[in-house]
Amino acid sequence: MSDGDLRAQLERYRAIGSGSTGRRASPMSVELVVGRAVPDGLVEQAVATERSCCPFFELEWDAGSRRLAVVVLRDADVPALDVIAFALNI
Repeated sequence: MSDGDLRAQLERYRAIGSGSTGRRASPMSVELVVGRAVPDGLVEQAVATERSCCPFFELEWDAGSRRLAVVVLRDADVPALDVIAFALNI
């Protein structure tokens, strides 16, 4: 991703995290109940962006329950998950 794309993704995560309730479910996963004020499209765009650049993330978005989960399977990918958790304010 370019610097501009990274900044845009960071802003998406900050907006998603604002007013949401999240936790570090394990050292290798983050779970978030996304606030109702956050548009579904914003979450869908963030998920699509991560899937296109970072296939090591397992992302699950359920709009009905407003649940977003981000998981990594390898210890080497935990630092990238840490960045997402920080951006989501978890």
